[in-house]
Amino acid sequence: MAARPEETPNPRITVTEHEGYLEATLQATDSMKVVQDQLEEIFNLCVERKPPRLLVDMTPATGSPSTLQRYEFGVIGGRLAPFVGRVAVLAQAIWIDPQKIGVTVARNRGLSVEIFDNRQAGVSWLLG
Repeated sequence: MAARPEETPNPRITVTEHEGYLEATLQATDSMKVVQDQLEEIFNLCVERKPPRLLVDMTPATGSPSTLQRYEFGVIGGRLAPFVGRVAVLAQAIWIDPQKIGVTVARNRGLSVEIFDNRQAGVSWLLG
């Protein structure tokens, strides 16, 4: 039985091990639902592997999340706190709102996290 188009599975994240941290890269999408699903996949990976440091590369994601979506992404991030020591998020500049709602929500739930639009700055912070 062939899958119907609406049942097409979401793209999977790509995971790369680096010295000192684990990197999870989202697949390209403009769907905030797909982004949320991929963040859940990263959460499940971290529950299993418990990396001390995590780089989440969201730069392939396009579009602009709403304030509520930023909040929901932060809630998912906050759930990482017991499993990951520190998280750096890479995102396109349009994803980084001045109030850093998602980052604030995750921090309020105990996660050491920061968001960057520059890879070098993000990795330096992550490993610092």
